[in-house]
Amino acid sequence: NMLMPRIVLLRAVSVAAASLSTPPPSSVVISCGSAFDDRLSWLCSLRAEGGAPLLRVEEIGPADSPRYAVVCGGGLSLYLCRDAPAVPLSLRLPAGSTLPPGDGPPAGCSAHVPAADPFAGFDRTAPLPLQHLPRFRPRRHVSRAAGAGGWGVGRAGMLYRDLLPDRAGGSLIVSLIRIEEGGEVPDWVHYHRVRFQLIYIVCGWVEVVYEGQGAPFVLRPGDFVTQPPTIRHRVLRCSRGLEDRPAHVSTARRTEGP
Repeated sequence: NMLMPRIVLLRAVSVAAASLSTPPPSSVVISCGSAFDDRLSWLCSLRAEGGAPLLRVEEIGPADSPRYAVVCGGGLSLYLCRDAPAVPLSLRLPAGSTLPPGDGPPAGCSAHVPAADPFAGFDRTAPLPLQHLPRFRPRRHVSRAAGAGGWGVGRAGMLYRDLLPDRAGGSLIVSLIRIEEGGEVPDWVHYHRVRFQLIYIVCGWVEVVYEGQGAPFVLRPGDFVTQPPTIRHRVLRCSRGLEDRPAHVSTARRTEGP
């Protein structure tokens, strides 16, 4: 009898942790359930401006029956997992990105491509490009304290009342801000994309700090401070019942979805 040779491919896989020179990036976990394969294919079909793939598969396993995949690109890392029911996935893609032709994304998925942002990649420390300012549309407007305009919860739990709802065509923001409870304010270090900002203290006191402007300082009733464009700042502490009135001269608004 002739002996037929058999070729057997042995594949050894080490599950020990690899020694990495840099730690892997953090990922957003997306449970996909039975839609794992469809979602993975759809994500890999998204294209950046110019047609290059927007996302790529960095890791997938186990190879013989994938249960997870790490998809990265454009500063984003997604960890897709099969072993939990699918949850909604909504992406905001860079301007100029293109969506794949066909019947659209898998169920529960959506992608939004915003209009080009004139400030994308702009040096925050440089003067703002004023050619992108909205057109100023002034009109007479009276905002009564007891009027229909109510208070809304804004950044760090602060209460905001919009004193100029139409914002003069999008070029001017005038608000009244109130912090009812005193003490530490759970604010973040941040900046605003505005041409100019002025804050006037109506009652109470507030401690603030500004990037590159020295130690924190306190503002009291009658005090005001002007903020250069895009300067980083933070509200640290305040008295009970603080009220201030910030006015912003805006820059161009982003035309984008939620």
